[in-house]
Amino acid sequence: MLRMNPLVQRLIYTFGALLHSRGSSLAGRIQRRREIVVSQGNGLAICVRIKDEAPFLLEWLDYYRAAGIGHFFIYESFSSDNFRDVLQPYVDQGIVTLMADWPYVPVTPYAEEDCILRTVDRFEWVGFLDVDEFLVISDGSSIGEFLSHFPGAPAVAFHWYLFGSSGLKQRPPGAVIRAYTFRDAKPDRHVKVFLRPEEVTCCRNPHSWYYRGMKNAISEAGEPIYGSFSMQRVVRNAWIGHFHCRSEEEYLAKIKKREACDRVAMKFHRRSEEQLRKSLVEWNQVEDLSVQDYYRTRCKALGIPPVLLLP
Repeated sequence: MLRMNPLVQRLIYTFGALLHSRGSSLAGRIQRRREIVVSQGNGLAICVRIKDEAPFLLEWLDYYRAAGIGHFFIYESFSSDNFRDVLQPYVDQGIVTLMADWPYVPVTPYAEEDCILRTVDRFEWVGFLDVDEFLVISDGSSIGEFLSHFPGAPAVAFHWYLFGSSGLKQRPPGAVIRAYTFRDAKPDRHVKVFLRPEEVTCCRNPHSWYYRGMKNAISEAGEPIYGSFSMQRVVRNAWIGHFHCRSEEEYLAKIKKREACDRVAMKFHRRSEEQLRKSLVEWNQVEDLSVQDYYRTRCKALGIPPVLLLP
């Protein structure tokens, strides 16, 4: 595809950034918000979209709280599980802001833009991740400590490593990060970002944004990122373990569910039995315990037990 050419990718991104550099609807709303509440944001938050993710929420929240995330903005749509029961204790503690029955279809970009307006001047960094994505910092530092090394960047991007089924046909008991330990040998070209909310002018999709002054995100390895992916696939100090498959049973069940998160997912049906067969080979090549190791390191630093990995 032509857009896989790095030069073409940069030109497309730059043209879009120019169009949104002035007068974008979101940028205007951010400015009006800052005129009302003038303060320096601090701390970290994550924005996530969910649908029937109740069995995985507690693990994901526990992992990211150990990694240094202070607040979670959760946008739910079309779930048929008990997500409210799972999240209510966190809502009561002020750790989670829950937007249940999100009315927009697709969910993106409306949820992301709503989150930006809720976080500008409140949080220094906001990550846009999914419940099957676990960020790893190789030296064991918190996410906030790691991001502090990028003072001039509007956003920092992290490549995926795609994890497969680890040969499991059915979902096992216990934590995802404990059950699935095999992944692709190479990082995926796609990235996800932590960004500074005041720098945003437009959400392109869950992977890619436009920023003020026609700036662009940079990868954790220092490479410029122009869009949703980078063909360089350079990973140095941090990455995202993306547990896209889990067990064969869970993957096949997801195929049957209605997609509503974004236009690409709704149009192209990214999951299929053919893709599963492919992933069973490609995403089970290398054993990788780094997600577990990072969580264990963070728990030790905080003086708390690694509950996700206990017998």
